[in-house]
Amino acid sequence: MGRRLDFSVENGLYQGKRNAIGYDGIWKSQTVNMLVEIKTTDAYSIDLNTIANYRERLFEEERKLPKNSSILLIVGRQDTGGLEAQVRGSKHAWDMRIISISSLSQLVQIKENSSSESVTIKTHEILIPREYTRVDRIVDLVFTATEDKESNIEDENFKDELEDESDTKGEIHVQNQTPKLLLNKKRQFALDVFSNAFDVNMIKKKQALFSSNNGEIGVCAVVSKRYDKNWGKYWYAMHDYWIDFMKSHPKGFYLIACMDKNRVYPVPFAELEKIIPMLNTSKKKDSNRVYWHIHLNEDENGGVGILLNKKQGTYDIEKYAIEG
Repeated sequence: MGRRLDFSVENGLYQGKRNAIGYDGIWKSQTVNMLVEIKTTDAYSIDLNTIANYRERLFEEERKLPKNSSILLIVGRQDTGGLEAQVRGSKHAWDMRIISISSLSQLVQIKENSSSESVTIKTHEILIPREYTRVDRIVDLVFTATEDKESNIEDENFKDELEDESDTKGEIHVQNQTPKLLLNKKRQFALDVFSNAFDVNMIKKKQALFSSNNGEIGVCAVVSKRYDKNWGKYWYAMHDYWIDFMKSHPKGFYLIACMDKNRVYPVPFAELEKIIPMLNTSKKKDSNRVYWHIHLNEDENGGVGILLNKKQGTYDIEKYAIEG
């Protein structure tokens, strides 16, 4: 869960041993440093002093946590009333926070369904001790996540503002109420094909962004239905934060999927980066942020390539094709 929330995670000891610090784990980010302890239930009294002593030793003896770090208790069951009262009545009330595993799962979903880094930062900060007589920070997280979801273009397809779909020919017809399900199913298909070909497991980071377990590979997975337009048969977007994500991994890929094709195209970002100056751009109305257009055209044999601007031809991507 910590890694899916983009914390840097250090595993602790599953079982204690003599003279070792028996903590469960450490989660760190740019703004948050936490000792993490996991409890199945609060049915039994927990020695808060022991847990606090772990944190002190991690600071004083091993320098793995700063002095102002906090403690997060993750509990497997929803009913945590006894543990809450125990923390409130102790000297550790301003150092410890409690969250159930189900609520932690919901935080992961909020983060993974977002596209903005500010949502990630706010999910981190909500886990550290705060004075919540004033609830602005909680409202801020909810508002930011909602705004992020509403303003984000899943540019890749069914909301394409660049065209009137009423005269589209040769497209895959879908029920209006279920396009997202079909897109996500196709995206997962593309990721499965990629994972099998590269022998990796991919973890979702944000809406279209995925990383391998070891952080070596970063994938931006995009999907388009088929169009019958002069500017191309398939259309995708590429955002600046997607570019940053792919560049942040030793091996970045822009994984292209077409709704009516079983093959997928994992284009290495190192190669894609070379043609970015030759792509058309647009600005999002709500933020003036620039995004790039990826238009695919199709030859008589069904092979596809990326259309370049100013009549510079087509960048062939068939050489990257993997059959599903």
